[in-house]
Amino acid sequence: MSTYKQPIGQKRLTNIAVVRLKKCGMRFEIACYKNKVVSWRTRVEKDLDEVLQSQTVFSNVGKGTLAKSKDLVAAFGTDDQEKVCLEILEKGEYQVSDKEREMQASSLLRDITCLVTERTVNPETHRPYPVGIVEKFIRDIHFSVDPNRSSKQQALDLIRQLAQRFPIARARMELRLVLPSAALPSVQAELQQMGALMRSQAQPVDNTPAQVSLVCQIEPGRFREVDSLMQRVRGRLEVRAAAVQQEGDLSFDSLDESEATVAGTAMTAHGGGAAAGTAEDRGGQAGRDQAERGVEAGGRRGGGAGGAGGVARDAELQAEAAARALRQVSVVDGAATAGGGGTAAAATRGGGKASGRPQRCSTCGDGATFDDPRLFREHMKSDWHKHNMRRKVRGMPPVSADEWEADTSLLADEAHDLHEYEK
Repeated sequence: MSTYKQPIGQKRLTNIAVVRLKKCGMRFEIACYKNKVVSWRTRVEKDLDEVLQSQTVFSNVGKGTLAKSKDLVAAFGTDDQEKVCLEILEKGEYQVSDKEREMQASSLLRDITCLVTERTVNPETHRPYPVGIVEKFIRDIHFSVDPNRSSKQQALDLIRQLAQRFPIARARMELRLVLPSAALPSVQAELQQMGALMRSQAQPVDNTPAQVSLVCQIEPGRFREVDSLMQRVRGRLEVRAAAVQQEGDLSFDSLDESEATVAGTAMTAHGGGAAAGTAEDRGGQAGRDQAERGVEAGGRRGGGAGGAGGVARDAELQAEAAARALRQVSVVDGAATAGGGGTAAAATRGGGKASGRPQRCSTCGDGATFDDPRLFREHMKSDWHKHNMRRKVRGMPPVSADEWEADTSLLADEAHDLHEYEK
C-alpha cells in the first residue's frame, strides 16, 4: 500500500540567473529570470515582476537561505526587500551565459550593420548598398564585434576598414548656412578648400541683404571645422540631412545611356560625324524595335508552355528575333550609308569618318576598345556590357569578351539539349 505524500512547502526556482552583491563583508543574492537582467539594465524591460522570480533577498540562492533583516539594515540602511532588490539588480555582479552573450553580439552586429547602411553610399552611383551586401562586406573582412564599445564607434571604424577594400564611402552631410553678406566670399573660399559641394547659390534671408543663406554638402569629418567657421563669422548652421543618399532604384539602362551620351559628346568634339551618326542611330533604333517585337511575340507564343520546355522554346525564339534584328540593322545601315541623303554624305566628306581617337569602355576593360563610333554605341547596349555593369555595382571584376561568349554558348547548348530531351 502506497503512502501519502505530503505537499512540500518549497518553491522550486528554475531558469535562474543569480545577481550577487557583496557589501559590508556580507553577500546578498537575488533570483532573476535569464535574458531579463540585461534588458532591465538597458531600460528595455521596465516591469520588475518580469525580471525578479521573487522579491526576496537571499544570502545563498542555491541553498534557499534568506538574508537576515539586521544584515539588510546594516548594509543598505533599510529592510525593504524591494528597494534592496533594485540596488542589487543595478549594481550586482551577473554572469552572462553563452547564449545571452551570443544574442548580444548578434544584436550589436545588427545595429552596426544598420548604421553602416544608413551612413554610406556607393561613390559612383551615390546610392546606398542593401543590408545583405553590407553584411557580405563585413564577413569578407572578418570583422569582430567588441561588446565594450558602442555601436556608433564601431560603425565609424568599420566604414574606414570597408573603404580600403570595397567601393564604399561615407555619405555627405547637407547643411544650410546663414551668415552675414560681408563674410560670404571668405566662407565660400574656405568651403572650397574643405571640398564642399555647393547645392544652391547664396540667397538673401527674409528679403534682407544683410544676411544670406546657402546650402552645401560636406564630408562628415569636416563638420566641426564648418561649425567653428560659422561661430567665427557669427553665423549659424542647420543640418538638413545627416547622410545624403540618392533615392529610387538604379536603372542599368540609364547608366548605359549616360555613358553613351558622354562618349558621343567626346567623339563629336574630336571629329564631327553627327549626321552620319544620326542615320546610323535611326537604323539601329529600327532594328532594336524589331528585336523587341520579336522577343515579345516569342514570349507570348512560349508563355503557354510550362517547365523546362517553355524555357528552351523561349530561348530559341529570342535567338531568332535577335538574328532578324541584326539583319534589319545591317540593311538599314547600308541604306543610310549608300543613299541616306546628302546630309550624311556631306558629313562624311567633311570629316565625319571614324577618324577620332579609339573609344574604350571603362566598364568592360581593355578588350572593349572601338574605332567606329557605331560599334561603340552598339556595345553600350549589348548584353555583355549590361552584365559587366551588374558585376561592377556588386564590386566584382568584369568578364572579357571570350568569357562572355563561352558562358553564352554554354547556356545556349544547355537550352538546346533540354529542348531535345523534352522531345
